Amino acid sequence: MKEISDRIDSLKQAYEAQLDGYKQLYAFGIEERRLIESGNIEDLLVLLHKKSEIV
Repeated sequence: MKEISDRIDSLKQAYEAQLDGYKQLYAFGIEERRLIESGNIEDLLVLLHKKSEIV
């Protein structure tokens, strides 16, 4: 029973980590669209540069 509980906890942690990653990607998309719509190209370039460093 302990093994099953440990496996469930492990899967839950992996799922939460993956979900956090998706949330970060989605947040980048929102910020990029906002900067494009406002015409703030310099900040957009800075954001894209930071994003490329993360990858």
